[in-house]
Amino acid sequence: MTRDEIITILKILKTAYPRFYNNMSKNEAEDTINLWLDMFRNERPDLVIGAVKNLINHFSYPPTIADVKNEIFNALDVKGITATEAWNLTRAAIHKSAYDSKEEFDKLPKEAQRIVGAPSQLKQTGVLTATIMLNINAITTAISGSNYVKWAVTTGDTASCSATAVKSGNFKGKSAGNTITLYENIPLTVLDESNTNSAPKYTVWVWVDSAGGATNNNLSGETIDVNVWTQINMNSVE
Repeated sequence: MTRDEIITILKILKTAYPRFYNNMSKNEAEDTINLWLDMFRNERPDLVIGAVKNLINHFSYPPTIADVKNEIFNALDVKGITATEAWNLTRAAIHKSAYDSKEEFDKLPKEAQRIVGAPSQLKQTGVLTATIMLNINAITTAISGSNYVKWAVTTGDTASCSATAVKSGNFKGKSAGNTITLYENIPLTVLDESNTNSAPKYTVWVWVDSAGGATNNNLSGETIDVNVWTQINMNSVE
């Protein structure tokens, strides 16, 4: 892909998700263009544009580079290797890439090479982590002006909020359009497809704290609308 093609794709994302890009500075925009160009330099433009547009149909937030890579991978007619196998090989190459990233990249099958993009990305990718984010779509005065409504992240997928929270907070001082980082630096691992129950799970809670003074009177007619999503981060090994 060329620089102009990357700019076209980022314009599509800005049009689809205007509030996520409104406050982006010139330097941030330039850094974003350079990163996307580096990650998608070897991809066909039609595949990337198709992947981005398909994700726009399903995502209420901008897709990450990892989202687009995964969408491209799923769209291809992959033969002879599963997604899990390709990812296992890629992870192994990442850990060895400090010595010779080109050699490790060349050893990967084409399906795994497409995930990585280029030899330099092996060293830059390092360890993948996840961040749980929360977008506030709407929030009224009584909620943003008090500690009445709170959030928490607990481990597991229990139906009871009695589990110990790994992170918690409230919505005091928040307004529509704000994004809250709920829990970050969650290490990602490759799952055994035959035993998905072993996957680490987290539950996000939003609730009214009656012990903190919330009553039907002071919250009557008040609303809050949020959506929770997960951001995948690529952390450098250097």
